[in-house]
Amino acid sequence: MERRGHERSASAEFNRHDHSLELQNSIERLRSEMMHFMNHRFEQFISETKQNTLDGLSKPIAPLLLDTTDIQQKKQNTQFPVKTFRIRPSILTELLEVSHIRSIRQIFISILVILVLQVACKDLFELGSVDFRFDVIRWNFSNLPACVLLWLCMNISTCAVYYCFHFWSYQRLSFIRGNDSLPKKSSRNTSLLVFDWLCFFGYCLYVSLFLYFPVHILLRDNYPIVTRMIVLIEQVRLLMKTHAFVRENAPRAIVYGNIYAKKIKNAELQDEVLDESSKHKLLSTDSTPCPEFSKFLYFIFAPTLLYRDSYPRTSSTRWNYVLSQLVQFIDWWTATSWSSYYRTWNIVVHDWLYTYVYRDCHQLLGVKFRLVSMYAVIFLSACVHEYILTLAFGYFYPILFLQFAILGFISMLILPQRTNNNAFNVFIWASLFVGLGMQMCLYSIEWYARQNCPRSVIGALDYFVPRSLFCTDADSISNNETIFPHIIQSTTSTIRKRIPTLYPDDL
Repeated sequence: MERRGHERSASAEFNRHDHSLELQNSIERLRSEMMHFMNHRFEQFISETKQNTLDGLSKPIAPLLLDTTDIQQKKQNTQFPVKTFRIRPSILTELLEVSHIRSIRQIFISILVILVLQVACKDLFELGSVDFRFDVIRWNFSNLPACVLLWLCMNISTCAVYYCFHFWSYQRLSFIRGNDSLPKKSSRNTSLLVFDWLCFFGYCLYVSLFLYFPVHILLRDNYPIVTRMIVLIEQVRLLMKTHAFVRENAPRAIVYGNIYAKKIKNAELQDEVLDESSKHKLLSTDSTPCPEFSKFLYFIFAPTLLYRDSYPRTSSTRWNYVLSQLVQFIDWWTATSWSSYYRTWNIVVHDWLYTYVYRDCHQLLGVKFRLVSMYAVIFLSACVHEYILTLAFGYFYPILFLQFAILGFISMLILPQRTNNNAFNVFIWASLFVGLGMQMCLYSIEWYARQNCPRSVIGALDYFVPRSLFCTDADSISNNETIFPHIIQSTTSTIRKRIPTLYPDDL
């Protein structure tokens, strides 16, 4: 009886301990959730306060701007959320503060080190020396000075866009103000329209030349793969930055011109009653049609593709922290659908596509063609990826394009858009592993087929026809013997040393 009493008391003690532990865990989770919620609300309050303050400073010029068309356009634009920049740590930064997540990262680093040591030991025992193929790395960076020079030229040409835009935004005011040679309002409007269209065609011409000349230099000088990738990725980045700057500030310049025209009209109506000081005060505004060059230059090197006149910044720059956190994304690894994966795996590019492609297509086509706007984003992204890979490798092999623009889009339509089922997350990961494996294998096979197999077609069509589909072992061996005889001989001698029984002297 006493033993049973002790067992019951011990069991009750354990139950009380478990209940107290569960209560402590619940309190801790509640505290963490409350702190996270309060921190989020406080950041949102600070952001809204700053925005309201900036809006309040710009209110004196608002009455001259808003009319019925502007109000309708503003109502149409409010259906899309606007990107707001705040000072906050990234998701990975917060996760790496947890010791368990840091342990997982260290495990993967240790696995990578073990794989490198395994390859080194295998080469040492089989070949007698360790060969990490640094010659391939040296070949890929063999013309790095020329690559840097081309990169500098691309940046200088991008800065020239700012001065051209500055000229356009201020020069169009002269057409609004008018002169003696253009006394009629209709003539001034026609001249302004022609001037705007000429500048627009000039901008399109610049984009075409910016796409042509770097590619022409890459192909003419036969750049290696890595330096080609550097130039092509920087070319795309600078084009996206340029479009973002022009797209954000062109409406600003047009709005400024409308304000300027209304002030000119008010000054002309009250010309007899206003003195010079009052007229100058009426024509002066706090804003400008074009931002300062320092803002444009900061945007070119800022880690974002959305233009803003100012971004939230810390009091000092922690360069060690910046270098250690170059790649930070939202938690794309928990995505349960392809749509959420596309939106989160590269949030910087997604913000640009959403702001300057999806929203513009949606406003032009309407709600009924929302699917077309969505596919325009996917199609453009797939084309840019394939553009970089095609010019970097030197052949057109649209594996990534088929996976991205066709299979991925079909999966987006079939799979549920919003679900918490972990099975779909497993499917996303399995698809990523299979897709990346296919890309590595197929692109590598085509690369070596281009090096070792003869052409199956003649002319420019060879650039688009995969040689790996028509290459045979006999073609590869014969081509290797004619092009790389010394490699074949050295390889054969190495095999003879390692496996002498395969090559007896009497044969």
